[in-house]
Amino acid sequence: MNSPEEPTRNRALLQVWHSDCWGITAAAETDAEMLMHRVHRISDGTAKGHFTVFDTESNEIEAFIDAVRRSEFTETVTILPSQQLEYESLFGVPSTDIIVDYDTGHSVGDALISEGFINHSPVHVQETGERWPVFIREDREEMSARLDRIRERVDAEIDVNQIISGDQHLSHEPLPIQYNLSPKQKEVINFARQQGYYEWPRDITVREMCAEFGVSKTTFLEHLRKAEAKIMDP
Repeated sequence: MNSPEEPTRNRALLQVWHSDCWGITAAAETDAEMLMHRVHRISDGTAKGHFTVFDTESNEIEAFIDAVRRSEFTETVTILPSQQLEYESLFGVPSTDIIVDYDTGHSVGDALISEGFINHSPVHVQETGERWPVFIREDREEMSARLDRIRERVDAEIDVNQIISGDQHLSHEPLPIQYNLSPKQKEVINFARQQGYYEWPRDITVREMCAEFGVSKTTFLEHLRKAEAKIMDP
């Protein structure tokens, strides 16, 4: 008996900007940024979401949260005590987790989900917009048509930064949060990610990376292992 045909699987990185977004507005008013972890719909037009606000350069987390509270599109903002979180200090940078009740009429999440786009990791919110790593079953032509419908529905600017099909690997961008890594540790671990070292099966060996990076294996591994240790156990 023949198994049904496997549907097309695409992964993409979407850069989304839309007006009246409380997260983008707060990021534009401060130097802080935000990750969106999960959102639960409460009723028609409202939702409750879990977010992490972080700031790698200066202490503007409080200012970011104040901007979220002032938005006409949010209802309540609750700060979560760090001791209640399983991943306290995960990022290695100043961060605060919050729960936000907000108006979904000024977000793109519902529109993306209704068209089959599901984020497979946290959405990164910056002044320049939202970075959505998404999965979708439809082929590229249908994906393009669905994005056009979303643009029209929510008046959003959506750029496709990357798109891959099947078992191809995404070429990773630098880590959005740098975990207090030294400049060399950042450079080495981002290089390893971009080369597919953390894919399975691996696309490159340590010896090959050292040759391309131009340092000895001992030096390369020293920076890489220290960076990994900070990320896994900051």
